[in-house]
Amino acid sequence: MRKIFRLRRELIEVGERRDFSKRVREEGNDEISDLAKSANWMLSSLERSSEELKRYAAHLEELVEEQTVKLREKERLAAIGETATTVGHDLRNPLQSIINIAYLMEEEVSSLPPDKREVLAKWMKRLRDNVAYMDKIVSDLQDMTRPLRVERREVRLERLFMDVLDDLKVPGNVRVNLKINPGAEKAATDLLILKRILHNLVNNALQAMPDGGRITIETSVSGGHLEIRVEDTGVGMDEETLRRIFTPLFTTKAKGTGLGLAVCKRLIEELGGDISVKSSKGMGTTFTLSLPIYDAGEQGKQAQ
Repeated sequence: MRKIFRLRRELIEVGERRDFSKRVREEGNDEISDLAKSANWMLSSLERSSEELKRYAAHLEELVEEQTVKLREKERLAAIGETATTVGHDLRNPLQSIINIAYLMEEEVSSLPPDKREVLAKWMKRLRDNVAYMDKIVSDLQDMTRPLRVERREVRLERLFMDVLDDLKVPGNVRVNLKINPGAEKAATDLLILKRILHNLVNNALQAMPDGGRITIETSVSGGHLEIRVEDTGVGMDEETLRRIFTPLFTTKAKGTGLGLAVCKRLIEELGGDISVKSSKGMGTTFTLSLPIYDAGEQGKQAQ
Protein backbone atom coordinates (compact mmCIF):
# COMPACT_ATOMS: atom_id res chain seq x y z
CA MET A 1 0.00 0.00 0.00
CA ARG A 2 2.85 2.36 0.81
CA LYS A 3 4.18 2.07 -2.80
CA ILE A 4 0.74 2.76 -4.25
CA PHE A 5 0.27 5.89 -2.09
CA ARG A 6 3.75 7.13 -3.00
CA LEU A 7 3.14 6.54 -6.72
CA ARG A 8 -0.19 8.32 -6.48
CA ARG A 9 1.39 11.26 -4.64
CA GLU A 10 4.23 11.60 -7.17
CA LEU A 11 1.85 11.48 -10.15
CA ILE A 12 -0.40 14.12 -8.55
CA GLU A 13 2.67 16.31 -8.00
CA VAL A 14 3.71 15.94 -11.66
CA GLY A 15 0.18 16.83 -12.78
CA GLU A 16 -0.06 19.89 -10.56
CA ARG A 17 3.31 21.26 -11.70
CA ARG A 18 2.76 20.19 -15.34
CA ASP A 19 6.42 19.23 -15.41
CA PHE A 20 6.57 16.13 -17.63
CA SER A 21 10.34 15.92 -17.31
CA LYS A 22 9.90 14.49 -13.80
CA ARG A 23 9.79 10.72 -13.28
CA VAL A 24 8.30 8.55 -10.53
CA ARG A 25 10.43 6.10 -8.56
CA GLU A 26 10.72 2.55 -9.84
CA GLU A 27 11.52 0.05 -7.04
CA GLY A 28 11.34 -3.68 -6.94
CA ASN A 29 10.02 -6.12 -9.47
CA ASP A 30 6.34 -6.33 -8.77
CA GLU A 31 3.10 -5.01 -10.32
CA ILE A 32 3.52 -1.61 -8.64
CA SER A 33 6.99 -1.30 -10.18
CA ASP A 34 5.55 -2.22 -13.62
CA LEU A 35 2.90 0.42 -13.10
CA ALA A 36 5.59 3.02 -12.27
CA LYS A 37 7.52 2.07 -15.43
CA SER A 38 4.36 2.49 -17.51
CA ALA A 39 3.75 5.87 -15.87
CA ASN A 40 7.31 6.96 -16.70
CA TRP A 41 6.87 5.81 -20.30
CA MET A 42 3.71 7.94 -20.55
CA LEU A 43 5.51 10.87 -18.94
CA SER A 44 8.28 10.57 -21.56
CA SER A 45 5.68 10.61 -24.33
CA LEU A 46 3.96 13.61 -22.75
CA GLU A 47 7.31 15.40 -22.47
CA ARG A 48 8.05 14.87 -26.17
CA SER A 49 4.55 15.97 -27.15
CA SER A 50 4.83 19.02 -24.92
CA GLU A 51 8.13 20.03 -26.52
CA GLU A 52 6.66 19.59 -30.00
CA LEU A 53 3.66 21.72 -29.03
CA LYS A 54 5.98 24.44 -27.71
CA ARG A 55 7.98 24.43 -30.95
CA TYR A 56 4.79 24.50 -33.00
CA ALA A 57 3.39 27.36 -30.92
CA ALA A 58 6.65 29.31 -31.34
CA HIS A 59 6.53 28.68 -35.10
CA LEU A 60 2.92 29.89 -35.22
CA GLU A 61 3.89 33.05 -33.37
CA GLU A 62 6.65 33.67 -35.92
CA LEU A 63 4.20 33.15 -38.79
CA VAL A 64 1.64 35.48 -37.22
CA GLU A 65 4.31 38.13 -36.68
CA GLU A 66 5.57 37.71 -40.26
CA GLN A 67 2.06 37.97 -41.72
CA THR A 68 1.34 40.99 -39.51
CA VAL A 69 4.44 42.73 -40.85
CA LYS A 70 3.40 41.88 -44.44
CA LEU A 71 -0.12 43.16 -43.80
CA ARG A 72 1.20 46.43 -42.41
CA GLU A 73 3.51 46.71 -45.41
CA LYS A 74 0.57 46.16 -47.77
CA GLU A 75 -1.43 48.79 -45.94
CA ARG A 76 1.47 51.21 -46.22
CA LEU A 77 1.91 50.46 -49.93
CA ALA A 78 -1.82 50.95 -50.43
CA ALA A 79 -1.49 54.40 -48.84
CA ILE A 80 1.50 55.10 -51.11
CA GLY A 81 -0.63 54.00 -54.07
CA GLU A 82 -3.35 56.49 -53.20
CA THR A 83 -0.71 59.19 -52.81
CA ALA A 84 0.86 58.21 -56.13
CA THR A 85 -2.43 58.56 -57.95
CA THR A 86 -3.03 62.01 -56.50
CA VAL A 87 0.55 63.23 -56.90
CA GLY A 88 0.82 61.83 -60.43
CA HIS A 89 -2.33 63.60 -61.53
CA ASP A 90 -1.59 66.86 -59.73
CA LEU A 91 2.09 67.17 -60.69
CA ARG A 92 2.51 65.63 -64.14
CA ASN A 93 0.58 68.32 -66.03
CA PRO A 94 2.28 71.28 -64.27
CA LEU A 95 5.68 69.64 -64.79
CA GLN A 96 5.02 69.30 -68.50
CA SER A 97 4.00 72.96 -68.61
CA ILE A 98 7.26 73.94 -66.91
CA ILE A 99 9.23 71.89 -69.46
CA ASN A 100 7.40 73.61 -72.32
CA ILE A 101 8.00 77.05 -70.83
CA ALA A 102 11.68 76.23 -70.30
CA TYR A 103 11.97 75.28 -73.98
CA LEU A 104 10.40 78.57 -75.08
CA MET A 105 12.67 80.51 -72.71
CA GLU A 106 15.74 78.79 -74.17
CA GLU A 107 14.65 79.91 -77.61
CA GLU A 108 14.49 83.50 -76.35
CA VAL A 109 17.82 83.22 -74.52
CA SER A 110 19.63 82.57 -77.80
CA SER A 111 18.99 86.18 -78.85
CA LEU A 112 20.52 87.71 -75.70
CA PRO A 113 24.10 89.01 -75.36
CA PRO A 114 26.67 86.26 -74.60
CA ASP A 115 27.25 87.26 -70.95
CA LYS A 116 23.53 87.22 -70.09
CA ARG A 117 22.99 84.11 -72.20
CA GLU A 118 25.58 82.18 -70.15
CA VAL A 119 24.04 83.14 -66.80
CA LEU A 120 20.52 82.28 -67.89
CA ALA A 121 21.69 79.00 -69.44
CA LYS A 122 22.99 77.89 -66.03
CA TRP A 123 19.67 78.70 -64.39
CA MET A 124 17.78 76.90 -67.15
CA LYS A 125 19.90 73.80 -66.60
CA ARG A 126 19.15 73.89 -62.88
CA LEU A 127 15.45 74.25 -63.71
CA ARG A 128 15.53 71.23 -66.05
CA ASP A 129 17.44 69.13 -63.50
CA ASN A 130 14.91 69.85 -60.77
CA VAL A 131 11.99 69.11 -63.06
CA ALA A 132 13.62 65.78 -63.96
CA TYR A 133 14.09 65.03 -60.25
CA MET A 134 10.42 65.78 -59.50
CA ASP A 135 9.36 63.66 -62.47
CA LYS A 136 11.42 60.75 -61.11
CA ILE A 137 9.65 61.01 -57.75
CA VAL A 138 6.28 60.72 -59.50
CA SER A 139 7.52 57.75 -61.58
CA ASP A 140 8.87 55.97 -58.49
CA LEU A 141 5.58 56.42 -56.65
CA GLN A 142 3.61 55.04 -59.57
CA ASP A 143 5.98 52.14 -60.22
CA MET A 144 5.63 51.02 -56.60
CA THR A 145 1.90 50.41 -56.92
CA ARG A 146 0.50 50.35 -60.45
CA PRO A 147 -0.18 47.05 -62.24
CA LEU A 148 2.54 46.22 -64.77
CA ARG A 149 2.27 44.42 -68.09
CA VAL A 150 5.44 42.48 -68.87
CA GLU A 151 6.26 42.18 -72.58
CA ARG A 152 9.25 39.91 -73.10
CA ARG A 153 11.36 40.20 -76.21
CA GLU A 154 14.98 39.74 -77.13
CA VAL A 155 17.11 42.51 -75.66
CA ARG A 156 20.76 43.04 -76.58
CA LEU A 157 22.30 43.86 -73.23
CA GLU A 158 25.37 45.80 -74.34
CA ARG A 159 23.23 48.21 -76.33
CA LEU A 160 20.86 48.55 -73.36
CA PHE A 161 23.77 49.36 -71.04
CA MET A 162 25.07 51.99 -73.45
CA ASP A 163 21.61 53.62 -73.65
CA VAL A 164 21.41 53.80 -69.84
CA LEU A 165 24.90 55.32 -69.58
CA ASP A 166 24.10 57.88 -72.30
CA ASP A 167 20.89 58.90 -70.48
CA LEU A 168 22.74 59.42 -67.20
CA LYS A 169 25.65 61.41 -68.68
CA VAL A 170 28.48 59.73 -66.74
CA PRO A 171 31.01 62.33 -65.48
CA GLY A 172 34.59 62.28 -66.70
CA ASN A 173 36.03 61.16 -63.34
CA VAL A 174 34.06 57.88 -63.45
CA ARG A 175 35.37 54.97 -65.50
CA VAL A 176 32.87 52.39 -66.77
CA ASN A 177 33.76 48.78 -67.58
CA LEU A 178 31.33 46.55 -69.49
CA LYS A 179 31.90 42.78 -69.30
CA ILE A 180 29.59 40.71 -71.47
CA ASN A 181 30.47 37.07 -70.88
CA PRO A 182 29.76 34.33 -73.48
CA GLY A 183 26.14 33.17 -73.43
CA ALA A 184 24.99 36.32 -71.62
CA GLU A 185 24.85 38.74 -74.55
CA LYS A 186 21.05 38.81 -74.78
CA ALA A 187 18.01 38.43 -72.56
CA ALA A 188 14.36 37.64 -73.25
CA THR A 189 12.80 40.23 -70.97
CA ASP A 190 10.88 43.50 -70.88
CA LEU A 191 13.19 46.16 -72.29
CA LEU A 192 11.60 49.17 -70.60
CA ILE A 193 11.30 47.58 -67.17
CA LEU A 194 14.90 46.30 -67.19
CA LYS A 195 16.12 49.71 -68.39
CA ARG A 196 14.27 51.38 -65.50
CA ILE A 197 15.96 49.04 -63.00
CA LEU A 198 19.44 49.57 -64.44
CA HIS A 199 18.90 53.33 -64.61
CA ASN A 200 18.23 53.38 -60.85
CA LEU A 201 21.17 51.12 -59.99
CA VAL A 202 23.72 52.98 -62.13
CA ASN A 203 22.42 56.33 -60.90
CA ASN A 204 22.87 55.14 -57.29
CA ALA A 205 26.41 54.02 -58.13
CA LEU A 206 27.24 57.46 -59.53
CA GLN A 207 25.84 59.16 -56.44
CA ALA A 208 27.97 56.88 -54.23
CA MET A 209 31.15 58.17 -55.95
CA PRO A 210 31.09 61.97 -55.67
CA ASP A 211 34.88 62.08 -56.15
CA GLY A 212 34.91 59.63 -59.04
CA GLY A 213 35.67 55.94 -59.28
CA ARG A 214 34.81 52.88 -61.33
CA ILE A 215 31.53 51.22 -62.30
CA THR A 216 31.57 47.65 -63.61
CA ILE A 217 28.52 46.18 -65.34
CA GLU A 218 28.93 42.46 -65.95
CA THR A 219 26.67 39.75 -67.33
CA SER A 220 26.97 36.00 -66.89
CA VAL A 221 24.91 32.80 -66.83
CA SER A 222 24.70 30.86 -63.56
CA GLY A 223 22.42 28.00 -62.58
CA GLY A 224 19.97 28.55 -65.42
CA HIS A 225 19.69 32.25 -64.66
CA LEU A 226 21.06 35.36 -66.32
CA GLU A 227 22.93 37.55 -63.84
CA ILE A 228 23.64 41.25 -64.26
CA ARG A 229 26.02 42.78 -61.71
CA VAL A 230 26.39 46.51 -61.15
CA GLU A 231 29.48 47.18 -59.04
CA ASP A 232 30.88 50.51 -57.85
CA THR A 233 33.91 51.64 -55.85
CA GLY A 234 31.91 54.13 -53.83
CA VAL A 235 31.32 54.77 -50.15
CA GLY A 236 29.56 51.46 -49.46
CA MET A 237 26.95 50.71 -46.79
CA ASP A 238 26.90 49.54 -43.18
CA GLU A 239 24.99 46.48 -41.92
CA GLU A 240 21.95 48.46 -40.75
CA THR A 241 21.57 50.16 -44.13
CA LEU A 242 21.96 46.83 -45.94
CA ARG A 243 19.23 45.30 -43.81
CA ARG A 244 16.73 48.02 -44.76
CA ILE A 245 17.94 48.95 -48.23
CA PHE A 246 14.84 47.66 -50.08
CA THR A 247 12.32 49.02 -47.55
CA PRO A 248 10.03 51.63 -49.15
CA LEU A 249 10.71 55.19 -47.95
CA PHE A 250 13.99 54.26 -46.25
CA THR A 251 16.88 56.49 -47.34
CA THR A 252 20.21 57.74 -46.04
CA LYS A 253 20.43 60.54 -48.60
CA ALA A 254 19.78 64.16 -47.73
CA LYS A 255 17.85 64.47 -50.98
CA GLY A 256 16.08 61.18 -51.55
CA THR A 257 12.64 59.56 -51.41
CA GLY A 258 13.66 56.05 -50.37
CA LEU A 259 11.73 54.58 -53.30
CA GLY A 260 14.40 53.89 -55.94
CA LEU A 261 15.66 50.51 -54.69
CA ALA A 262 12.21 49.46 -53.47
CA VAL A 263 11.02 50.11 -57.04
CA CYS A 264 13.93 48.02 -58.40
CA LYS A 265 12.94 45.11 -56.17
CA ARG A 266 9.31 45.33 -57.20
CA LEU A 267 10.15 45.56 -60.91
CA ILE A 268 12.67 42.70 -60.96
CA GLU A 269 10.16 40.47 -59.18
CA GLU A 270 7.60 41.35 -61.86
CA LEU A 271 10.13 39.99 -64.37
CA GLY A 272 10.30 36.73 -62.40
CA GLY A 273 13.75 37.47 -60.96
CA ASP A 274 15.30 38.82 -57.79
CA ILE A 275 17.88 41.33 -56.62
CA SER A 276 20.63 40.99 -54.01
CA VAL A 277 23.30 43.32 -52.68
CA LYS A 278 26.76 43.05 -51.12
CA SER A 279 28.50 46.03 -49.59
CA SER A 280 30.95 47.15 -46.94
CA LYS A 281 31.54 50.60 -45.58
CA GLY A 282 34.20 52.28 -47.69
CA MET A 283 34.57 49.24 -49.96
CA GLY A 284 31.92 49.83 -52.61
CA THR A 285 28.66 48.05 -53.45
CA THR A 286 27.56 45.32 -55.83
CA PHE A 287 23.94 44.78 -56.87
CA THR A 288 23.14 41.51 -58.64
CA LEU A 289 20.04 41.00 -60.76
CA SER A 290 19.07 37.38 -61.39
CA LEU A 291 16.64 36.72 -64.22
CA PRO A 292 15.18 33.43 -65.48
CA ILE A 293 16.34 32.53 -68.96
CA TYR A 294 13.44 32.48 -71.41
CA ASP A 295 13.39 31.55 -75.07
CA ALA A 296 12.37 34.78 -76.80
CA GLY A 297 10.96 32.77 -79.71
CA GLU A 298 8.55 30.97 -77.39
CA GLN A 299 7.26 34.31 -76.19
CA GLY A 300 6.23 35.22 -79.71
CA LYS A 301 7.80 38.66 -79.39
CA GLN A 302 9.69 40.58 -82.01
CA ALA A 303 13.41 41.10 -81.38
CA GLN A 304 14.59 44.52 -80.37
